Amino acid sequence: MDILLACPAKDNQSARFINEALIELDHRVAVFDWREIYKLKGSQGMNKLFVETHDDLKPDLTIIVKGLGIHGETIEKIKKTHNTTFVYWLFDTRVNGEYPLDVAGLKSLVEQMDLFYSIDDTTVKKVAELGIKSKWLSQACYPPVHKEVVFNSIQRRRFGADIVFAGSVGGIHETRDKILKRIHDEGFNFKIYGKVYYPENEVPDWVAEHHTGYEVLDDIHSLACGASKIVLGNDGHGDGDKSYSLRLYKTLCAGGFYLTSHTINIEKHFTPGIHLETYKNEDEAVEKIIQYLGDEEARNKIAKAGQKEVLSKHTQEIRMAEMMKDVEKAKALYS
Repeated sequence: MDILLACPAKDNQSARFINEALIELDHRVAVFDWREIYKLKGSQGMNKLFVETHDDLKPDLTIIVKGLGIHGETIEKIKKTHNTTFVYWLFDTRVNGEYPLDVAGLKSLVEQMDLFYSIDDTTVKKVAELGIKSKWLSQACYPPVHKEVVFNSIQRRRFGADIVFAGSVGGIHETRDKILKRIHDEGFNFKIYGKVYYPENEVPDWVAEHHTGYEVLDDIHSLACGASKIVLGNDGHGDGDKSYSLRLYKTLCAGGFYLTSHTINIEKHFTPGIHLETYKNEDEAVEKIIQYLGDEEARNKIAKAGQKEVLSKHTQEIRMAEMMKDVEKAKALYS
């Protein structure tokens, strides 16, 4: 199948993993980085080029990831002259702090889709009410990149800590900032990696104290996971259903012990205490940290079981194979 993947690609993350998984499944893929093109050409120019790219490549399938700048009327125009199936895959429970369907322009884009996927089942149900075929499809690990790595003593000292958090802080991330501040107040040894969205000169002292000044991606993220005793997560949103972040899959694939917030219905895919561990409030998070910092054997056992689980059920190739089956069914239905 000829596929156009409309996805931010500058960070060499999601677009790369989806692209390579599709190639492994014998599909032919071209990437359209709508975000960077938007920066260069603006909204009108990017949408015009999106139409022209379909005229040139004539893809059987277009997968849109995020795609905030792509207009619904652009898809409608393409559909008039091309037999392209359109899929939207949403990786966020909130977009700029809002419910996805409340974001200007996003609803009209989603309404043009043949298939809609989200990492949050709450969003899936709301989109289904619009009469669009919708399905929960979470992100996944990409083992060639997120695999467990062997590290040496200097790498352990450089990246390791009792607790590590790899993710953005500040801005809309009030919930995760709150739990990280509590961990600071409790006096734990921990490190933060990731983007900082506090205004300049307004970074809290506790963030400045624990932040390494770096982001960690790919094999460096795996190093941080493996060299640390506990990898802390704060997945999803308050009402997000099975809204696990990519961090969960990357951490487990790398062999890390993952302690994260108790996302609604997480038991559908992972068993707390077996594949990972969860907390429902700050007090429980502190209790679990104390418990597992003192129990290396339990940490290692859970980490190994979690790694086995994601490698057998939650890889990017498995996700894309599932999506391709759905697309084939949709094409057969509409033909």
